[in-house]
Amino acid sequence: MIVLDELRRMRPDEAEVFSAMEKGERPYPWSRNNFLETLHSDHVTPLVWEGDRGIYGFGVVQIVGEEAVLLNLMIVPGHRRQGRGMELLNKMSLWSKSNGARVLFLDVDPGNEPAAQLYRKVGFEIVDRRPRGYPGGESSWIMKKEL
Repeated sequence: MIVLDELRRMRPDEAEVFSAMEKGERPYPWSRNNFLETLHSDHVTPLVWEGDRGIYGFGVVQIVGEEAVLLNLMIVPGHRRQGRGMELLNKMSLWSKSNGARVLFLDVDPGNEPAAQLYRKVGFEIVDRRPRGYPGGESSWIMKKEL
C-alpha cells in the first residue's frame, strides 16, 4: 500500500492513546482492542497524520474493491479549529484513491451538524439514511464522495 506524505500506519502502542481520546469525547468510542484489530486486517488501515508539531489526527479506512469506507476520524485536541479536519479528510481521500478506491463513504449523525457541514465542504453528499445506524438507536446519514 502507498502511504502519502505525513500519513503513516498506526503503531500498536498508540491504540490506548487514541482510545482514551475517544472516551472523553464520543458517545460510542472505539476501544483499545478496536484499534488493535485494525492492525491485523487485510482491508482496514489505521492511519496517523503526524507533522512537525506532533500528531494532528488519525483516521481508519476500509477498502474493498473500488469502495472505501471512512470508519473513524479525529483531530486531536490542541489541533482543532485550524482547518486540520478538512486537510485530514483530503489526505484520507487521496490515500484511498491511491490504494484503488473510486468512491469514499462515511456515516454521520445528522445531529452532528459541524461534522456534516465539513463533509459537505470537501465534496461528500448525503445518499441515504440509515435508521438505527448507531448503537443507541440514532439514525445516521450515509455520505459519499467520488474520488
